[in-house]
Amino acid sequence: MLLPNGLAFADLDLEYAPTAGFRYLPAPLGGFALRNGLDPEALIADENHACELIADWYVLHRQAGGDADPAAEAALSHVQVEQIRTATSLGRRLVPHVSAADSTSDS
Repeated sequence: MLLPNGLAFADLDLEYAPTAGFRYLPAPLGGFALRNGLDPEALIADENHACELIADWYVLHRQAGGDADPAAEAALSHVQVEQIRTATSLGRRLVPHVSAADSTSDS
């Protein structure tokens, strides 16, 4: 994934309410989609795909030193839950990652 030129993650004006879901400005997300060879119209029509792309953008934003965003953290959690649901519905086993620090700590 590539960051869009001239756009910042904050341009999404992302909001999250547990009862209403996610709200964002579609133009910045469309710019991110175009930068990454995706169809913005198809993206905006598919809420799950839009949420996945927002989560991808947020991860890039954080990796580049960007500030944490509570609504984006909720989007990231939503995407992770959906990925788990999809994997388990397809009969895939989910195996937790154990870091070297976890395996060497005293219990």
